[in-house]
Amino acid sequence: PLKELSVNGGSFELPARISGLEPGAACSAGRVCVGDIEIKVNLQIRHVTRGVGTSYECGARFFPTSDEDRNEIAALVSRLYSMPTT
Repeated sequence: PLKELSVNGGSFELPARISGLEPGAACSAGRVCVGDIEIKVNLQIRHVTRGVGTSYECGARFFPTSDEDRNEIAALVSRLYSMPTT
């Protein structure tokens, strides 16, 4: 699950450690999915931190694959930050 999101990156939870997923690693053909919205990104892994039990948190820098994806992530972040919090 996605935990944090900005126009430059975010963090997400992994159920287990993934071999080769280390800080500095590049991952192509990633997707950021929130509801019905799917944004294609390439990622650069920033950190992989142990979570609870066998889970891990992964932080990554996002590089949208097109101008459309760049605009979509900016609009999504804007909508999310404008939502009231409780």
